Amino acid sequence: MISWQDLGIVLSTVSHGERYKIVNILTQNHGKVRALAYKSKSLTFINLAKVDIAYTSREPDSFGFWRLLSEAPTLVASMHLGNHLLVCQSICFILDKLLPQNADDAHIFKLTDYVSTNLQHFNSVDILFLYVYFELYLLANIGFNTNISNLPITDDYSDIPTLLSSIQFRQRAYRLLQTSSQIIAKNLTNIENFYRSSIARQLSELWQVAS
Repeated sequence: MISWQDLGIVLSTVSHGERYKIVNILTQNHGKVRALAYKSKSLTFINLAKVDIAYTSREPDSFGFWRLLSEAPTLVASMHLGNHLLVCQSICFILDKLLPQNADDAHIFKLTDYVSTNLQHFNSVDILFLYVYFELYLLANIGFNTNISNLPITDDYSDIPTLLSSIQFRQRAYRLLQTSSQIIAKNLTNIENFYRSSIARQLSELWQVAS
């Protein structure tokens, strides 16, 4: 019997029969893990919610089961802010699709945790630039060469608001997103992300106005 308890961030849920759903969670110490959970009106597994969860499975390679101990949904879920919800859903989508199962990446968890905790502190424009930063950081950390040697990456997340407000980053944001689009299209086919397309369209409009 395999069992452990960990903190995590919910990436996706899919219904599985009448009693269960399949929940994909990015955990702090075990990477991205997919397992079954009972359907419940009180325990919802909302996307980007921070959860305290217990995991059990019979064998290391068998499908496991989640037991939700506590859940703290991101405030954005109740704020009904368009761009914030787009960013929330797109981050969950790309993590769900791009991160390998069980791959332990503490940096990605820390950045996702920062986003989950602080989404509401960014305005409707800054949140778009936060998404660009997140996507490039993710691609670099899972091994894709972004060819952006001077991208200002920082592990001191308190510096992120200052970075995102800098003229240098804002002027390059749309082109940076185009670069990551090419990487995704070349290496990760059959991934359609409506949320990301909406973010890219808004950044394109901002770039055209700034130009």
